[in-house]
Amino acid sequence: MDSRVTVFLIVMLLAVLRGLMQRSQVRKEMEERRLRGPRLSKGRPITSRRDPIVGQKNDHHEDADD
Repeated sequence: MDSRVTVFLIVMLLAVLRGLMQRSQVRKEMEERRLRGPRLSKGRPITSRRDPIVGQKNDHHEDADD
């Protein structure tokens, strides 16, 4: 075989192996996320909210100058 064909086949084989490794890694990560439950990437639950809702009237926090 020509050396170019050999190099091409080796590069293609490495690309296929890399793709298979990434695929198995993605499957592993998906399984881990499924076991942990629905959460954000930072590890906080989705339902936690720290900021006030925009447009909501806040009756108990009035100006301190009054």
